[in-house]
Amino acid sequence: MLRCAQVDLLVNTVGLPCAAALLEPSLLPCVGLGAYDAEGAGTLSTELQVYADAAQHWAALQQRSPPATGR
Repeated sequence: MLRCAQVDLLVNTVGLPCAAALLEPSLLPCVGLGAYDAEGAGTLSTELQVYADAAQHWAALQQRSPPATGR
């Protein structure tokens, strides 16, 4: 399993597009400007996103917030 910074490096270096933003009630909500968008073109990053390369048949799951205790 890759750590958060390793997934950041992988997604940014390879240029993986965001395939989905997932909702998971056990994670704390988190929203911010596009994590890999240098111009800040209005894309959002959320607490759990999937980045995928359909041609190569692989994906990376990026979790940006910690689990919410008690949920």
